[in-house]
Amino acid sequence: MTGKPPKLVRFARLGPARLVLLAEAVAALAMARLIVATRSPGRLVLRLGVPQECGDDHRSVADARARDIAWSVRCAAANVPFRALCFEQALAIRTLLDRRAIPATVHYGVAPQAGDSDGLRAHVWTEAAGEPLTGYPLRPAFREIARFVSARLKDKDAVIG
Repeated sequence: MTGKPPKLVRFARLGPARLVLLAEAVAALAMARLIVATRSPGRLVLRLGVPQECGDDHRSVADARARDIAWSVRCAAANVPFRALCFEQALAIRTLLDRRAIPATVHYGVAPQAGDSDGLRAHVWTEAAGEPLTGYPLRPAFREIARFVSARLKDKDAVIG
């Protein structure tokens, strides 16, 4: 048989460093899921970071660590037994990046709900130095309405609201 090996075999081949990172991502996603399930939308948004003007472009140095963390969050989200969609992934990656002092931007956007002239769908995506981390590919219908940088960044242009 020439298909993909079972998940357990693929995980075993990752090596210790990636397995530890993946375990950390699973824990961060579980915490993010709990937060999303128990907080109001207004309080959730505050967890994304410090609000920044949408026109500002805060660039950071994206390196292999940021890409590895993004991989771990996406991989964990695809395999955990609970909901781990864009918001949970954004909270998890924010936690893991902040822990390592890697700056990133979280974007919050909306798009019209299909078939509902008054409804909106929300989406959250993250990037570091313009490199997509989670929430991609981004559908063209989504328009950014808020942007957040890490609370660790002392950006003079950040708007605290």
